Amino acid sequence: MKSVTAPTFGSGIIKILKIVLRASAPSGNSVSLSRRFYFSTLLAFVILFPAKELFSQQVIVNIQHPPFNQLRIEDLWKLTLVNTSSGTFTVHLKGTLTETQAGLIATGISKTFDLSPGTKIFTAANYSELDPDIDYVNRDPRYEESVIRSGGLPSGEYEICIYVIDNSSGDELGFQCIEQQVMLAAPPSLISPEDGSEVTVRNPTFVWTPVVGIPRVQYKFKVVEILGRQSIFEAIEKNNPLFSTTLNQTTLTYPPQALPFEEGKRYAWRVQSVDVNGNPVGSNNGLSDAWSFIFKTGAVEIFEITRPQAIDIIIKKVIVPPTLDHDATAYLGMEPIDSGVVISSYNKDEMERTNERRVWFGWINDEPQAFFEHPTRYVFIDARTGDYTIEIYNWWPVVNGESLWMSDEELENPDVLIYSTVHLK
Repeated sequence: MKSVTAPTFGSGIIKILKIVLRASAPSGNSVSLSRRFYFSTLLAFVILFPAKELFSQQVIVNIQHPPFNQLRIEDLWKLTLVNTSSGTFTVHLKGTLTETQAGLIATGISKTFDLSPGTKIFTAANYSELDPDIDYVNRDPRYEESVIRSGGLPSGEYEICIYVIDNSSGDELGFQCIEQQVMLAAPPSLISPEDGSEVTVRNPTFVWTPVVGIPRVQYKFKVVEILGRQSIFEAIEKNNPLFSTTLNQTTLTYPPQALPFEEGKRYAWRVQSVDVNGNPVGSNNGLSDAWSFIFKTGAVEIFEITRPQAIDIIIKKVIVPPTLDHDATAYLGMEPIDSGVVISSYNKDEMERTNERRVWFGWINDEPQAFFEHPTRYVFIDARTGDYTIEIYNWWPVVNGESLWMSDEELENPDVLIYSTVHLK
């Protein structure tokens, strides 16, 4: 079966010229003045009048261009028809899909419908009105298999043509052809953490392969918890993400501010390659496989900030001794404070909240010889990044209900007391 090609303006003119020349030609081989006259007149007419005046379509067809780098069979039937006449036609649509190298891939015939004067739009919402019968005529089965498997056509340079056919006469009332290029590279492949593995750090690094051959590719990362007896695929498709983001590189270290993994629970993760507008890039809609891992009980978190580094931050960046104009003492715990720990001021009306991430927590008494309400600086240092915040309250801190007021034990422990301008004992 061959692709139907719409008549072009040039071919129509040539036919007319042949008819005119044939009709006006005298016997013999000489060209008559009459023939020259007809030729000159027709040529002038062609120049003065555009093609659309000679071959105007009674129905204007505008095919909606498919998304970048994608082509689905239903894209043939997303279009606008404009009946420019004053009458109603009973019509059907004929569609052809051609690939530059492979030739005709598929044809389609829609249901019959009435086309009134004016505009009629076909989208996914009213696609059922057309209900086209698709015939895959190409001998290569990969086109039909690709549509069945992924919903889209494989890589290639395609031409979509739609013809409006009058049911009673069989005449072509209008047509349009558009081109669409599809370049489908392999989607990302997951590398680490391996499928079914145990993750033993709270902030693991996820790694996958890049998409090759397509510029400016981005990657949508998603990780979800697997609930109950869910399969990996069911979880990744249905569950709300524990964390998701779009990035340019092919590695991601799970950020400290994201919802934490819980010990003993299973998680699924997947990556999708997209263009800068968020459209899928690559075969299988750019989707990698979905892999799972279990967060191992007793996982150990690796910190980048040590306690000596935290002490340096408090003394050199917060207190800054050369600029200090009053007495002060400073304290820092021996271990970072876990997320979930409740921190408050001795006067809970001032401040009370649950810690959301692992931090080094220190506090600076700016009036060490005062016994009641006076300024106290709380210092929160992110245990991974070293970023810190300072909050000022009027009372000493309380952690999980335990007051951190300077006890005899603290006075005798030089490690807890990290800085002082006064003799405390």
